[in-house]
Amino acid sequence: MEANQLAPEIRRELSTLDRATADTVARHLVAAGVLIDDDPEAALSHARAARARSGRIAAIREAVGIAAYHCGDWAQALAELRAARRMGSKSALLPLIADCERGLGRPERAIELARGPEAAQLSGDDADELRIVAAGARADLGQLEQALTVLSTPPLDPRGVFPVNESALF
Repeated sequence: MEANQLAPEIRRELSTLDRATADTVARHLVAAGVLIDDDPEAALSHARAARARSGRIAAIREAVGIAAYHCGDWAQALAELRAARRMGSKSALLPLIADCERGLGRPERAIELARGPEAAQLSGDDADELRIVAAGARADLGQLEQALTVLSTPPLDPRGVFPVNESALF
């Protein structure tokens, strides 16, 4: 694992660290990324090792949160993802945060997050992922019809143009 395998934008976040620490942290983050699908526990260990060297960088906290999420450690994932968001993470973490709330047995909170102002700013895959989480939260509450409605409602066009049924105009 080489430090230069890390995405350039994350390497820039590490530039506040001394070079040796930044390289060590970068190698741990690369290892976490490589291992996340096949061995999430090992990925979490690497992400935690990176955090132990510098816990004040959003990308590091995000990596710990994502690895904890893959391990099913909802409480740690939620804490780390919230910390990353407060620190200014540029990633759309809201779907993962909402799903952690579901994992902790709080589907109502997931639904609240899906209805909030931050959710309205999501688009594309991130918005779709949050809709799936919200539908799952509805299903968790036994609200199957509402879950299906969440999934079947077309997303709003972010440009403000709404789908129109031409036959309804004539």
